[in-house]
Amino acid sequence: MRVALINLMTKEDHAFVNIGALYIASSLRKAGHEVRFIDLVRYSLDENDIKKMVKDFRPDLIAFSGIITAYYQLEPLSNSLKREFGDIPQLVGGSVGPSAVNLIERYTGADFVCMGEGEEMAPALLREMAGGKRWEKVPNLMYRGGDGTFRKSEEQQMYIEDLDSVPYPAYDLVDMEFYIAYSTSVFSLDLGEKGRPSRITTMVVSRGCPFSCSFCYRLIKKWRHHSIDNIIAHFRMMKERYGITAIVLNDELIFVDRKWFISLCDAIAASGLGLRFACGGGKPGIVTEEMIAAMKKAGFKRIGYGIESGSPKILSLMKKEVTVEKNYQALYITHKHGIISRSNIVFGHPGEDAGTVKETMRFIESVQLLQEKFGVLDDELQIWFATAYPGSPIYEQARSRGLIPDERGYLLRVTSQAHCHLNLSDFRSMAQLKSAVDKGLTWLDVKRSLRRKRYARVFKKLQRMIYLHIIYALTLGRCATLNDAKRMLGLPETRPERFRETLRKRMGCRMEGFCK
Repeated sequence: MRVALINLMTKEDHAFVNIGALYIASSLRKAGHEVRFIDLVRYSLDENDIKKMVKDFRPDLIAFSGIITAYYQLEPLSNSLKREFGDIPQLVGGSVGPSAVNLIERYTGADFVCMGEGEEMAPALLREMAGGKRWEKVPNLMYRGGDGTFRKSEEQQMYIEDLDSVPYPAYDLVDMEFYIAYSTSVFSLDLGEKGRPSRITTMVVSRGCPFSCSFCYRLIKKWRHHSIDNIIAHFRMMKERYGITAIVLNDELIFVDRKWFISLCDAIAASGLGLRFACGGGKPGIVTEEMIAAMKKAGFKRIGYGIESGSPKILSLMKKEVTVEKNYQALYITHKHGIISRSNIVFGHPGEDAGTVKETMRFIESVQLLQEKFGVLDDELQIWFATAYPGSPIYEQARSRGLIPDERGYLLRVTSQAHCHLNLSDFRSMAQLKSAVDKGLTWLDVKRSLRRKRYARVFKKLQRMIYLHIIYALTLGRCATLNDAKRMLGLPETRPERFRETLRKRMGCRMEGFCK
C-alpha cells in the first residue's frame, strides 16, 4: 500500500530533521509499503502543491507528523485534503496527535490518531485497512466510531522493547543537505573545529523519560535505548554516507542508566570515529564525575541541562526532583572538565514572583562566575517562559484557572517557550513578568561585561536597560519591549527574515514538483 507522510511545520524558525517520522517511514518500507515524504519544512508548499502531490501519488493513507505547535497547520490542511480526497483515510501522529486529540476529533478530517510509538501501529493499521478493518486490534490507536467520535483500541501504551528491531530512519526520503546545513548553522560554534568544515546532524539513541515535570506534555514515559553496537554502527553510517563530523543527541533524557551511558562513551572513544558530540536531556541529579570524564574522552563538547530555576520553591512546584545545590554541582563538574553547558531556564511557572526571579538571577550569576573560573566563557543560557501545552499538568492548571477559555483558539496561536503566551505566574501581567526577566538578565550582562572589561558592551546594555524602563513606563506597565508596544498598537513587528527561509532560497529546489 502507499502512504503519503506529511511533515508539518511549526511557526518557529526550526528546521531539524523529523527523525521520528523517518523511523515510521522505514518501518512501513520494511513491511513492504511505499512511502512518499511531503516535507513542508524543507519546501515552501501551499495547499495546491500538496493536493497535486497527493493526487499524483494516489496514496491509500495520508499521515501527518508534527509536534504540538504544528496544530495551526494540521487543522486547515487536514480539512482541505478531506474535501478533495474524502475516500483517503487520514492518520495524525507525532506529539500533536495525542496532545490535541479532542480538537482533532472536533475540527479536523482525521480518521485515526496514533497515541504512542508508531513503528508497529502504522503497519498494523495498513494490514487492517487491507483486511478486516478491526481498528480496535491496532495498538496505540484512536479511531472514529460510527457516531464520529474517537474510540481507543484495545492495546494502549505499547512500547517497542527492542529498539534495534526498527530500521535506521529513511534518510533518503528527505533532502539531508538542507537539514545538515541547518543543524550546522545552529551548532557550529559548539561543535565546529578550526580548519575543518563542519557537517552536523541530530540523532536519538534512546526513547522516553520516566519523570513527570509539570510543564512537560510528552507522553512516552518508559525509557529504553538502542544497543551500543547499533549506535556505533549508526554513527559510522552517518559519517561515511553523509560526511558527518559532529552529532547532536536530542534524546528526551539521555542520563538515566549511568552504567550504560558510560559504556556508550567508552565505545565511542574506542571506535576511532573522531566525531564530536553534544547532547540535551541532561538531568543534573544523575550526573557524576565519572560520567563527565567519560563524555570528555568520547568527544562531547556540550551538554544541555534542564536547570529550569534557581528557586527551591519553583523546582519543587515543577516536580523536578532535584535541588539548586545538585544543579550547581552538575555544572561545576561539567565546567571543571572544560565542557560547555547549555542551561535551560524557565521563567513564569505558576508560583513565580519577584522573589523567585531574583533567586534565579543569583543562580545564573553564580554559574557565570563558575564559567569564568574554569575558562568556559562561551557558555550561554537558553531562556524560556513556562508554556501550557495540552497534556501537561500546568495546562490543566491554566484551564481550571480560566486562563484558556478557548482551547482551539489558544492552540492555533501558541508557539515555542521562547514566547510568553499566558501569564501563569504570580506577577499581575505578562508584561511585568517579562520586564523583570529582561531587566534582570540585562543587569547580569552588564556586570559580566564589566568583569571582562568589555566597556562598549556595558554601554550598549545600559542603553537597553534605560530603553526597557522607558517602554514599560510609557505604556503604564502593559509592555515590556518595543515589539510588545507595536503589537498593542496593531503595528507590524520588527522581525528578521527566518533563517529557514534564507536557507531554502540559498539551496533552491532539488526535486521537481516539490516547490513553486
